[in-house]
Amino acid sequence: MIARRVLGGVLALLLLAGTTACTASASRGGSSGAPSARAGAAPSTGAETSGAGAATAPAPIGIRLLGPDEPVPFDGEAVSVVVEVTGSGGPISGADVTFTVVSGPAAFPGRFEVSTTDETGVTAALMLTPTGPGEIVLRVASGDLASTVTVTIAP
Repeated sequence: MIARRVLGGVLALLLLAGTTACTASASRGGSSGAPSARAGAAPSTGAETSGAGAATAPAPIGIRLLGPDEPVPFDGEAVSVVVEVTGSGGPISGADVTFTVVSGPAAFPGRFEVSTTDETGVTAALMLTPTGPGEIVLRVASGDLASTVTVTIAP
């Protein structure tokens, strides 16, 4: 179990470096929609906004689960959830992403976790704490885009 947890940490670091794996369902308008198991991202148009002559980052149009991409053994340790946020022009750097548990045997300290994407559009929630085995559905949101992703905790 310890070796798998170390390997999981290494995987999270590699995923933060920009590798890819599986996807999540997406919806606009901040609603979580029905939970799904890694369905394809639902693209919608994102437009750049500008103010006072300075352009800001384009609106997110996709959130994709990068990992974990297989069941994680239940051992009482926190699980890292890695996602990628993209816009119409590709990965979005510097986007705030909020992770919350919709259903399943897990919680975040403080009920949610917020992190910021790196230059490749990748970020991670590092403190998802499973309380038992099962399917955990997370709401992952950035701006007005929200997706649900599913993480499986094995017995």
